[in-house]
Amino acid sequence: MERKTILLCLMVLMLLGNCIHAEHCETLNVPDVPLCGMVCRYWCESTRRHVKKAYCIGKSLLHSHCICVVCD
Repeated sequence: MERKTILLCLMVLMLLGNCIHAEHCETLNVPDVPLCGMVCRYWCESTRRHVKKAYCIGKSLLHSHCICVVCD
């Protein structure tokens, strides 16, 4: 995913909620081009807990993870 697309997606999500930071979140069957705002339903790297409001802004190049922004 292009950097411009990720930045645009991040800006949109920041406007929608109180988004704290981006991190890697485990997801199942991450598409090659993740949909902007796709919910990350599984574990996030720094919180080590189930996060309901984490949204995908891109795909990790190394793993089948989304790069997510965590919102509350």
